[in-house]
Amino acid sequence: MALFKKGNAAPVSERAALQNKLNSARSNILLVVIFSVINTVLCLTGSMTYFLFSANLPYFATQMGVLYTGRFPAEVYGAEWEGFAFYPTSFLVIMAAISVACIVMYLLCWLLSKKHGYGWIIAALVFFIIDTGFMLLNAYDFSEIILDIVFHIWVIVSLIMGISAAKKLKKLPAEEIVPENYPIDVAAYPQQTPFDNAQQPVEAPYTEVPQETVNEIPKED
Repeated sequence: MALFKKGNAAPVSERAALQNKLNSARSNILLVVIFSVINTVLCLTGSMTYFLFSANLPYFATQMGVLYTGRFPAEVYGAEWEGFAFYPTSFLVIMAAISVACIVMYLLCWLLSKKHGYGWIIAALVFFIIDTGFMLLNAYDFSEIILDIVFHIWVIVSLIMGISAAKKLKKLPAEEIVPENYPIDVAAYPQQTPFDNAQQPVEAPYTEVPQETVNEIPKED
């Protein structure tokens, strides 16, 4: 479908490029939500499987709840855990609630950023920067979380680019998009044939010839 724009409208390629950056930022927020939910559920079941593209704080909260209530497999607990009084289930419930609250914040940012502007992407960026700082502060060995660090940096850059693109989109002049098959009032534009613009024959003026002149014209034998 061809698109036609007003004279001062921004080029389609520029507008599309900015919109793609904004959509990419929102998609990354959704990825964070999806994989955070997956990791949280896996952790609650006692699994040690962990996927990237996840926020760190929700997983850490759930992991602490499962660990200190003794719900991980027995091989996780070494000799240093002998005699340890595990916490009651209520501790796990509290930590799981913290995890869910963190994930819901990202989910709201993703949902509301579509209709209520890039302010919610800024909120997601703030949350994720805090999440990144928390991850770095709790790291025992940075070599073990290098992929997590790369992912967090990538998401932060993506969100910043999305916010910048949203600001530029607001400054672009409005464009009037008319579909190629837009209905046209045929009555307002009468159809013409190829002969309509052709020069019409002009009738020569009639001049009466006197009878005397006719009689003087010699006749052929």
